Amino acid sequence: LNLSVLGCNDAKQRDCSDDSRYQISVDWPNCNYLGGDLNPAFVNFGNGIVSRDRRRIGRVSFVHRSAEELMANVLSYPGPISLIMIHFPSPYKLASSRGKGNSQLPSEGAVGFMVTTKLLQNISDLLCNNKSCCGIQGGLFIFQTKCEDVAVNIKQLCESLESLECVQCKKYIIDIERIYEHKARVRPKRVDDWLDANPSAERAEGEVWSSVPLLPLKGRPETEIQCEHDNSVVHRCMFRCNNDSS
Repeated sequence: LNLSVLGCNDAKQRDCSDDSRYQISVDWPNCNYLGGDLNPAFVNFGNGIVSRDRRRIGRVSFVHRSAEELMANVLSYPGPISLIMIHFPSPYKLASSRGKGNSQLPSEGAVGFMVTTKLLQNISDLLCNNKSCCGIQGGLFIFQTKCEDVAVNIKQLCESLESLECVQCKKYIIDIERIYEHKARVRPKRVDDWLDANPSAERAEGEVWSSVPLLPLKGRPETEIQCEHDNSVVHRCMFRCNNDSS
């Protein structure tokens, strides 16, 4: 996350893909940036880089906070919010895994998964209560993950708030199965387990699932770059304030 935030600070609009350039109209080098992490070493690393660059001092900062705490703190920020990003959170363990996989992951629906309903509500409040900025009414929330079930779950949670709506992408995934076949030749085992337990599950395909990176190259997180190198599928979606909600 730190490198993504630092990279966004150095980016220019021309660094974005043709698809995202017209949807994320952010004045990258002139925005303020705030990142949070529960690992103090990562926080110190990011702030160390900032301290050695006077262009970033006072404009880029990292804090030792959970995502939920960070968003609660930012609710009092008086300025407009252009963009909120959550990249590749550690996934929860599928209920259908029956003891298999990484035992350190939180159970599906259990306390421990980074993205909570409270966090998403705070994000919604930030986007809907702020004035428009850089041509974006209320700003955008970008979510990225390697796990299709996590992506669909977050989309459904955001939609359940009614105050957030998905943003239609210019280039989108038409058929996720064809994407898996093209990139990995085979569906990830986690997807198989998820669909075995939920055969009628909503899939991460359609006009709200971007088929191309949404951030400028300099601002893409390391995991996203690694996924591109490994031909792994990344599930990307954007949300904005639903101005029609009551």
